[in-house]
Amino acid sequence: MNIKLLKPYGYCPGVINAIKEVKKLRKDNPTENIYMFGRLIHNELIDSLMNELNIKVIDCEYDKYFEYINKLNIGDIVILSAHGHEKSLEKALFEKGILFIDTTCSWIKTIHNKILKHKDHEIIYIGKSNHIEAVTTSLLTEHTYFYDIQKGFINGRPITNNPYVFYQSTITNDTLNKALDDLKNNYEKIKAYKCSCPQCKLRQNILSAEINEKTFLILVGSKTSSNTNSLLEIYQKITKSNNFIIVNSFDEITKLEINPEFDYLITSGTSTPNKTVLDIFKYLRSL
Repeated sequence: MNIKLLKPYGYCPGVINAIKEVKKLRKDNPTENIYMFGRLIHNELIDSLMNELNIKVIDCEYDKYFEYINKLNIGDIVILSAHGHEKSLEKALFEKGILFIDTTCSWIKTIHNKILKHKDHEIIYIGKSNHIEAVTTSLLTEHTYFYDIQKGFINGRPITNNPYVFYQSTITNDTLNKALDDLKNNYEKIKAYKCSCPQCKLRQNILSAEINEKTFLILVGSKTSSNTNSLLEIYQKITKSNNFIIVNSFDEITKLEINPEFDYLITSGTSTPNKTVLDIFKYLRSL
């Protein structure tokens, strides 16, 4: 069987750092109540790790976190997820006297800082309206208008002809360009800032260069992960086929029926454990 593992694979540096911070927090605070506001990353294996560390994950609509803060007690600790948040959440925790740690990805922080430098200018934010990165980033300024990649504008639209454009870091070039083409029909001058996550973009580009009509894609990652789904989007656009499988654990790959006519290609989302990817590759290579 012809099988290839694309590199890089497994966790990106931001995810590795977030997991290290969470583990250290529990080690340094073995008995305190620790709460995670949102999922640390979108992967069920990390959800299991939170259970092992006895960290309660509060996964709800963003504005509900402010209500939940009122239920916390002095001595409780809150972890803010890697997908980002806006400063009023930190302020609410500070005023309640709740210790918190911020595991926001450094790239998302970079995007936030760019947006805040233009807080007085009208901004269009392109993303998925149900994704926490997009939700929180769109709340950074009063003049940000959300452009959902499926529905278009969902909270009004700019009145100027030269809005600045930012976008969710995990979406594909194709998705972004479709949105930009639509916006250019309505705005004479828009300035789009580069927001693509370098790690996600690297994997997307490598996958694009490697796939062909004989490729059977083994995509390792969670179906809830935006960057994992972006890899699938690229595969389906190029091959126009359904010769793929998405797996998030080793047990799932053992159900795959091998067809010698295919070239098997393994890639993974950035929120996927390295060990899971390697175990799957070693198993398939042994067949």
